[in-house]
Amino acid sequence: MATVDLSTGLLGLIAFGVLLVALRWTFSSGTGNRGIATGHDPTPGGRGRGGRWRRPTGRGRGERAGYGLLVPVSMVPREADALALRGTLGRHGIRSTAAPMPAGPLRVSADGRVLGQDPGGWRVLVFPEDLPAARRVMAEPRNETGPLA
Repeated sequence: MATVDLSTGLLGLIAFGVLLVALRWTFSSGTGNRGIATGHDPTPGGRGRGGRWRRPTGRGRGERAGYGLLVPVSMVPREADALALRGTLGRHGIRSTAAPMPAGPLRVSADGRVLGQDPGGWRVLVFPEDLPAARRVMAEPRNETGPLA
């Protein structure tokens, strides 16, 4: 009967060791986890293991906070404006997306007067290689009497 207890204890110890190694591998804090975006890391085999979650770096609103590979090309006040701009870029073969940008902190003067708040809005984002073409498209004059051709 003592051999059954010993084998059960040994099996439990081995299971605990496997669980410990799996958790350490899953939640390790190696250099591959220090990415620029919060969210899923789509790079194949990132740090030797594909499908890792990346930690936020605490970057501010003015930097590339949370956009991964995308770069902002424009900021507009309303979602409808962002969707219209995305449609224009899409008609020119430029991939884009829109992301909401929350309102910023209140600005207060030294004597305590509230000066205002940075407005929220929508950012239109493109891939870096599409940025020059997107800027050219946005600089083109628009036909205000009808839809864009």
